[in-house]
Amino acid sequence: MPLKVSYFFADLAGEIWYLASPRLRAVLAYNLSLTAAGRNLSGRASARRLARRISRNFGRVVAEFLYSPRVTPGNIGDLVDLESFEVLRQYATSPGAVFATAHVGSWEFAAIILSAMGIKLTVIVYDDPDPRVARLFRQRRETRGISVIPVKATSRELLTAVREGSLGVVADRDFSGRGMAAVVFGRPVRMPFAYAGLAVARGMPVVFGVCVKEPDGKYHLKVDEPMRGDREDPESARKIARACISRIEYYVEKYPEQWYLFEKIGGELH
Repeated sequence: MPLKVSYFFADLAGEIWYLASPRLRAVLAYNLSLTAAGRNLSGRASARRLARRISRNFGRVVAEFLYSPRVTPGNIGDLVDLESFEVLRQYATSPGAVFATAHVGSWEFAAIILSAMGIKLTVIVYDDPDPRVARLFRQRRETRGISVIPVKATSRELLTAVREGSLGVVADRDFSGRGMAAVVFGRPVRMPFAYAGLAVARGMPVVFGVCVKEPDGKYHLKVDEPMRGDREDPESARKIARACISRIEYYVEKYPEQWYLFEKIGGELH
């Protein structure tokens, strides 16, 4: 099926999902209410329109991911601004980097491009509860040369991954329940920081960026300067994580219609 046709069905699926799921509507309303972008909307109707747009846009992200096996060197330029990724080519050689991102834009396409650039990449993923969906997504990633390890991977698995190449992590949700106390959009939450600790211990830079769709219809990489920790500073990992949180807030405010976090942000403090 041509991608443009897939977009039609993706929009429809996203709209149905939004209308049929009270939980989705509640989560989107909550998350958006924490942001300036959400608070600046004129009334509930505007907030609902933005939330519905998020749902439809995410449908398109899923359609693009399922379409990814048909992406080739000859047509990938129709979907992605390749020049924006060139800054990361330096990490194709050892010791690599820890690439941190957020549920903003298409983190899946970002991983596909990095792998195509010769960067040996292992991504940490939270598998879908449905094993069939989890298997499909894992297969899609692995066919593009991306290694996958679960969020509850052992220390040995993580060390093996960074010894062999770079690591990719979505840094705006604490899946482990062992995250650090932080403030995100004015709310006390827990956020992950183990990825930063691993980078500091291995002497690897943490590179934060997002892969977002711009008005030209293509995904562009927005990447920040690499952050390097100090092994002698016990707070180094937390400082890097807090810097990533600041960038998460920035990009969410700039691209709220591409913020695809469908759980309450962070994990509530206990």
